[in-house]
Amino acid sequence: MRGAARRPVLGWLALAPFCAALPLSSAAVAKAGALPAGFTLRRVLEREMAGGALLVVDRRWQCRKESAAEGPAVTGFQTACEVHAPPALAALAEIEKRRTVTGFLPLVLDSEGRIVGAPAGQAAELEAVMAAAVKAMAGAAGPGDKAFLAALGRTSAEAVSQVPADLFFPAPAPRRFSRDLALPEGGSGTLEVAFEARTDPASGLLLASTREVVTSAAGLRRRASESWSLSAI
Repeated sequence: MRGAARRPVLGWLALAPFCAALPLSSAAVAKAGALPAGFTLRRVLEREMAGGALLVVDRRWQCRKESAAEGPAVTGFQTACEVHAPPALAALAEIEKRRTVTGFLPLVLDSEGRIVGAPAGQAAELEAVMAAAVKAMAGAAGPGDKAFLAALGRTSAEAVSQVPADLFFPAPAPRRFSRDLALPEGGSGTLEVAFEARTDPASGLLLASTREVVTSAAGLRRRASESWSLSAI
């Protein structure tokens, strides 16, 4: 296994094990009990590239539930990575195959089952992503410029790369929202997010979830999606 690659968007999780110790509440104990002692966590990322090409990255981690003063803790390591892409994306596919993603582990859950130290919510998480997108698009010569197209695709990809705070205990009700992108020279665009999840009826523990992000601007469109699933081992 190659060296761990830690993604900048996951940096806040490095602080999770060092949160101030607090007594465990009955809610925290219940959440801890819902987590299996050992489980496989799987994430499938799909990213629409130029020309309609699709890059699919399927990763798995073997995880364990641990006890910590701060709350239920999860440790783990990557066990597999499969990448599916057309020949034109072979170089990018090879980079993903060689990359080991462990930057979001270990982590600690609070009394509501949310990841300690994570951003407050999906809407808040996207504000920084959109600000960076508008800045990148502003530096492009126009909608047909490569820099503009790259920024458009990167916006959707970075939006789904944020690990959800409620990853393990998501609200099962479908959620949809959108944000306007105010582009330079009076242009406009949108960033749309759709989320849905299946959870265990008794505990609320994640079974499977999907988040799709679509970025549209100047008649162009890029889509990215993220699917998580959890299974006991």
